[in-house]
Amino acid sequence: MKAILTIISLVILLQLPCLAQRKLAKPIIDTTVVYSDCFVDTPPIFPGGEVELNKFLWKHLHWPVNDSVAGNFKGTFLVYFLVDRSGKASPYPIGTKNKQPFMIDLVKKMPLWTPAKKDGQFVNMEYCLRGCLEPQE
Repeated sequence: MKAILTIISLVILLQLPCLAQRKLAKPIIDTTVVYSDCFVDTPPIFPGGEVELNKFLWKHLHWPVNDSVAGNFKGTFLVYFLVDRSGKASPYPIGTKNKQPFMIDLVKKMPLWTPAKKDGQFVNMEYCLRGCLEPQE
């Protein structure tokens, strides 16, 4: 009986190093997919964070005068754009979004972002900037 238990124990113990050497496969991520913020581990980050993004917007967002009625415009705006795997921001390709040319120009002026990550790999992600404009006093 001791011999049988010893043999079974040896067989089990000899298989453990073989199991420990198996490498786990990295998940394969489709690089052509555009993710939303719900499906990424880390969203894209503007260089310098939100503070620098706000400075960039103040410097480069120029609402057209004819739309703002001499600076008295009040309201919110949405800017949709794509941050690709390399960190480049580009206007969102769907025609129903970003119809204003000055919004497209704003996105084109953006520096490289830190791209979004999913399972440790950089991925494309749709990004939406929301903002509020108040009349200057």
